[in-house]
Amino acid sequence: MANAVNLYLTNRTFSGDYAVRFAMYIEEGHDYLTTTTADGAGEGPLFGVNHDGLETNWWFGSGTLTGGPNWTADGVWYWITAEPGFWSSDMRCFTGIANTIPNTGWRSVATTTAAGFATIYKNNQDFTCLGTTSNAVSGVPANMSSVLQPNPTGNWADVEITCVSNVVKLNVDHVQIFSMNNTNTLFQQGYLMLGYEVPGTEAAGDEAAVYFSDLKVVSLTAVVTPTVRITSTQISGGNVVITFTSSNTSDPSSQFTLRNASTVNGAFSDTAAPITGSGGTYQATIPLSGFQQYYRIRRN
Repeated sequence: MANAVNLYLTNRTFSGDYAVRFAMYIEEGHDYLTTTTADGAGEGPLFGVNHDGLETNWWFGSGTLTGGPNWTADGVWYWITAEPGFWSSDMRCFTGIANTIPNTGWRSVATTTAAGFATIYKNNQDFTCLGTTSNAVSGVPANMSSVLQPNPTGNWADVEITCVSNVVKLNVDHVQIFSMNNTNTLFQQGYLMLGYEVPGTEAAGDEAAVYFSDLKVVSLTAVVTPTVRITSTQISGGNVVITFTSSNTSDPSSQFTLRNASTVNGAFSDTAAPITGSGGTYQATIPLSGFQQYYRIRRN
């Protein structure tokens, strides 16, 4: 029967622009203890972002689920099959069906089949997965483990989920699988989720599993370098007074150093000129020296 597990990493919530990255090894199991049948099972990993950590996120693939409650779904999450061709779609993207909790379950955002990725996730070169009718099906990042190959071998896949300006993308081995414009404000922040699911009524495959490793989250917020601009240079007595501004109005005067050189293309060096000011407007004062001098402001 259909079953799923969600693991929520509730020690930290994430929002804004960020990327979730991890290595994933999908091990395709075997339905039948026989040396003549190579079919696996239509199951595979779940993973997602922006969850509240209280829901059971899963999808049912074998008809309409009746006789039970509606299961609330949230966040943005994905499922990848270990066996191409078992379902009509081999990779799927989901989100909660409404911007309220509780709601009436999941909404399918996008689906795709292994065929479109057969030249990328190559059987017997990158991954070794079995199909429902063939022992040589390409297009998903899965590895066979069965009575026909009792010692699983194959590659790990690099997975990345990016959230930038509320556009959520899934990349596997640096290839984009899905892109979703996430306009639901309820699902624009939250916990990470890792999991596994058998979405239909078939028996789970022997030895089937997913392994996750090297999970990390990195900020994708752009680092903006403040603009510093000299606005005037004046001679006052025996001194040169240089006025300049910074686009970061919270910069203290100690954030800056005046540099000078005797020629425009010369080697500039730091000076000990005192700098005063705040709120984005500053002054540097240095004794007048030589026939000509050129000045720069360095933001430390």
